Amino acid sequence: MPKVRSALLPIAKIQQTLGVTSLLGPLVTNRKKTLELGYTEEEIDRMLLFAGFSVNDTLLEQMARGDEFVAQTKALAYPPEVPYFKVISRQTYETPNKQLSITPQEYQMEHLKRIGPHATYEVLEGTHFIYQTNVERIASIVDEVLNT
Repeated sequence: MPKVRSALLPIAKIQQTLGVTSLLGPLVTNRKKTLELGYTEEEIDRMLLFAGFSVNDTLLEQMARGDEFVAQTKALAYPPEVPYFKVISRQTYETPNKQLSITPQEYQMEHLKRIGPHATYEVLEGTHFIYQTNVERIASIVDEVLNT
């Protein structure tokens, strides 16, 4: 984790304690755009309510120890009998990441290789928040995986 980000964790803890996250959510959420994505007013209100509780001690620890947790996870073997389907956003797949010494495509393929030969994937149009704009296709993929 970059030092600047780890230095911000105590500030995030203060924000959590004071409930600032609950106050900021409605201010930074673009309701019009979210409605255009197909969400209802009630769903947006629920997301904002949840977001106010999403910054907690567990999340802050995960952020602080992220590198350690990623290394532990990479060391685990993925069971070959468990199906694996990875949905990748086109933006993630095509946009170079300055933190990586390889292309985004190489990074994704290396990840799939670590999972095993049974790992499959699909690149969908969209940003990191792919689940917001590809609900039907992702639901279809889940159905296909569960049916196999």
